[in-house]
Amino acid sequence: MRLPFIFALLATCASASEIRVLSWNVESGRNDPAVIAGELSALNTVDGKAHYDLICLTEVTPVNAPTYAKAVEVGGERYTPLLSSTAYDDRIMLLFRSERFQRLDVVTENNRPTEL
Repeated sequence: MRLPFIFALLATCASASEIRVLSWNVESGRNDPAVIAGELSALNTVDGKAHYDLICLTEVTPVNAPTYAKAVEVGGERYTPLLSSTAYDDRIMLLFRSERFQRLDVVTENNRPTEL
């Protein structure tokens, strides 16, 4: 399987020694978006702060993407959400911690991911 897009991130903190990543297939069409959003928020909350630096969700429908983007923002942390623009209604969603990473470049086969 080829990913519909690849992007590069630059860590803005020179002393960062680890990157915490969460990857999850949210099973579009067979889930309750409110339940998934609640679980995302719970998974990303540790001691009242955001735990993950990069979150990758697969099988995200465009209509549910804003709900998931809002769910990961805990403890005042902001995430930059990107949603692939191919694969019909099953998309790949990447969310990266805005304070820690900067988006540098996007390479796609035919089009660009959507920023929410």
